[in-house]
Amino acid sequence: MATTIAVMSAGQMQQVGTPDQIYAAPASRFVAEFIGTPKLNMIPLHPPLSHLAQHLHQRFSLHDGEHTELCGIRPEEIVLSADAGNNGVAMTIDNIMPTGGSWIIELVTGNDRLFHSTQLRPRWQPQQQVFCQLPSHSLHFFNRHGFRHEIATQ
Repeated sequence: MATTIAVMSAGQMQQVGTPDQIYAAPASRFVAEFIGTPKLNMIPLHPPLSHLAQHLHQRFSLHDGEHTELCGIRPEEIVLSADAGNNGVAMTIDNIMPTGGSWIIELVTGNDRLFHSTQLRPRWQPQQQVFCQLPSHSLHFFNRHGFRHEIATQ
């Protein structure tokens, strides 16, 4: 594998960096959705606000000049717990899909749907309620133009 890669879209350079840099800090929505399997979870942050969007609006200053449109989180960065803990969001397990050495857990609350991936055999069952932790350092915010920007916590 190359030590430095370039991601392009329609002939335009989107980002140059190491594979880890591009995966961990995508410069744009295009790069974030292009790299990684399963795909990055995207949460729309514009009205009408979903349950997850309301949760994120409460945790972060999203009324800035950047006009934050989306929040992304990689499936393996979601932390599941039996209790709410710190900023946990109650969700229901809709499905658990074995993929051969790993599992994808489909989570729902209202109209929101997230996918969590793990290499540990899930201790959960479908239809069980769990709490999802969305760690601040794992969230990727994108403005109305699709570019990444940093958000301050409240």
